[in-house]
Amino acid sequence: MKQHRFGGQWTEVKLDILAGYLSAYTQALKNQGFELIYVDAFAGTGEWVPANEEEDEEIEPRRGSARIALETVPPFSQFHFIDKKKSHVDALKALAEQSNHPEIQIHRDDANKVICNLCSGIDWHNKRGSGRPKRAVLFLDPYGMSVEWNTLEVISKTKAIDVWYLFPINAVVRQSPHDLSRMDESKRSALTQIFGTDVWLRRIYEASAQIDLFGAEPAMIRNADAQRLERFVRERLETAFAKVLPPKRLPAKGLHKFSLFFAISNDSPPATGLATKLAAHFLK
Repeated sequence: MKQHRFGGQWTEVKLDILAGYLSAYTQALKNQGFELIYVDAFAGTGEWVPANEEEDEEIEPRRGSARIALETVPPFSQFHFIDKKKSHVDALKALAEQSNHPEIQIHRDDANKVICNLCSGIDWHNKRGSGRPKRAVLFLDPYGMSVEWNTLEVISKTKAIDVWYLFPINAVVRQSPHDLSRMDESKRSALTQIFGTDVWLRRIYEASAQIDLFGAEPAMIRNADAQRLERFVRERLETAFAKVLPPKRLPAKGLHKFSLFFAISNDSPPATGLATKLAAHFLK
């Protein structure tokens, strides 16, 4: 299969953070009586090669998020890997066959749909007496602006899932032309879908101070840079989740492409405290 090439140094950083957190998470909860679930919403192939490597050169692949999760010790009880691309799903199936974990489910479908079905279908707090209560870590590393706000709200309502969300800051900036009048309806709809509100219009744009000699309405000009946009994203996440930690900018230098957010759905003080302590350590 053709190697899955993408990312760069920031990819290593986000995966190192994820790997550290998963190991600390399962270690901290191993004796708490929970069934631990890992969900990877845009799982890819489980391996990756930096995009800047020579195309005609076969490079030793690096561990992607799915492989990292499968190799986490202590192990998760159950895994859900999601991707729409057939070649990615085939690679994930091969990865699953190499693993000794019996509870691996691979979904070839829209991630928003699968996540919502999982959230509503799993008896997270054992209210139906179906076994042990469940807790989960969900990794959202979307292809562009693929995560819908409704999905985040459904996740938060489980009060059982910790979320790592790599928000595509630069993708949103690219969708937002300098002059709002140049934005077509499909882009407006996409931004409203990712934020769950049209408030982004007032946070990203403001009326131009330039006076129109013919009395026309002033142009709406983009005034939000990547940092201001990042603050708005955090504010939105805080309306849904019990706690949202300050994000990590990726890459650390140069063009601000992504912000790695950690959001906690469980509003129990012990659970929030533990998740905050673990995630803050790795975000440093």
